[in-house]
Amino acid sequence: MISQLEKNVQHLYDLMLQGKTYEAMELYYHDDVQMQENEESPRIGKIECLQHEKKLLSNIRSLDSKIIHQVIHQDQNIVFTELEMRFCTLDSISYVLKEVSVQEWKDNKVFREKFYYKEILKV
Repeated sequence: MISQLEKNVQHLYDLMLQGKTYEAMELYYHDDVQMQENEESPRIGKIECLQHEKKLLSNIRSLDSKIIHQVIHQDQNIVFTELEMRFCTLDSISYVLKEVSVQEWKDNKVFREKFYYKEILKV
């Protein structure tokens, strides 16, 4: 039987893979969420995280993402996702980013998320 965590994770990533990242974050990110890129200082709070995402997305013409691997650790409410994202900016420069996202879920929402990646490559 599929758990509520699995249903939420599936719906979150379905939205993201359809290019509805902002909508997905509004639905599934906790009001007190913390998001962190590698070892940078985390962004704290849903409003700050949504503003950051909106700024990033405003410079992107097209985005194609795919999940390489995903593991859901039910007992600890942790989700590990390996992603590949290919995107083109408004100035027609294409990039590829391969990253791992580690999410901690609380109250059926993403409470903490950390992204691990080496670099964003021009293609």
